[in-house]
Amino acid sequence: MATEARARFNKLYVPGLFLVATDSYKRYSEDWKQFILAQTTQKAYEEIAYMSGLGLMAKKPEGTAIGYDARIQGGSKKFVVDTWALGLRITDEAIEDDLYSKMKGGMKELGVSAAETINCEAYAGFNDGFGTLTSADAQYIFDTDHVKLDGNTYSNDYTASSLSLDSLQDDIAAYEALTDHRGKKINRVGGVQWILANPALEWKLAEIFNSVMNPETANNAINALKKARPGLKYFTTPYITSTTARFYIGEKDEARGMVWFSRKSPTFAREGDFETGDVKFKVTARFAGAGAVDPMNIAANAGA
Repeated sequence: MATEARARFNKLYVPGLFLVATDSYKRYSEDWKQFILAQTTQKAYEEIAYMSGLGLMAKKPEGTAIGYDARIQGGSKKFVVDTWALGLRITDEAIEDDLYSKMKGGMKELGVSAAETINCEAYAGFNDGFGTLTSADAQYIFDTDHVKLDGNTYSNDYTASSLSLDSLQDDIAAYEALTDHRGKKINRVGGVQWILANPALEWKLAEIFNSVMNPETANNAINALKKARPGLKYFTTPYITSTTARFYIGEKDEARGMVWFSRKSPTFAREGDFETGDVKFKVTARFAGAGAVDPMNIAANAGA
């Protein structure tokens, strides 16, 4: 005689639970891709080297040969791909008796955990750039004594100061005055495109960016930042852990700025256990978290 046990019915519930996990992950935006160059890889690791550009042209007197220059080779940075995973096991009885209510919550959290992990690791390049993560020159990503390939030094860790219109102008001026490894001005053309900060600074940033007049003086002065940098934008996110720091970001570039390598996007899978009737769900991803090779077009002010 055929017996219809509960284990035979988990296939009716499992597909719906599986979709809850994948949908909850997709609902979370990947805003960090505005500031980090996201690339794919098919390797266990990527190693990126950087080099200088060329110097300036020189006058060539009539009848003489042109001069030749050579680029200077810099160091390299290795981005190792790690595997990230999380699982959830639900019994056959729980699936049937619960009829989706609490089980859906558990599956939603599997997707949320995947999205949260990606966001935390993406913004870690900024959060840990002051004292943990290093760039190809073996200095912290944000440091006061990066060494250029021509032997000179530069800082992309500006003097800590409270957020104000004046401090923003000082930081932007320092950013745009930077010259590259051969002394050429590099940041004035593209300039700062984004200011990234924690939501604790959102109201102050909104005041600075959106005031028609200078919000910090009683004089009838224009908002110089608004007039001089109309294309400059700001973005706040709780994934920036410091409530005082702000980050200045130029155009995305593989050699200069933050990069991210993805080997496998978050992938959800499920499998039933024949003996128990339980169903196991998992999410896995493979990526090398955010980091910087040559951090010339990113800078930070730790705030005060």
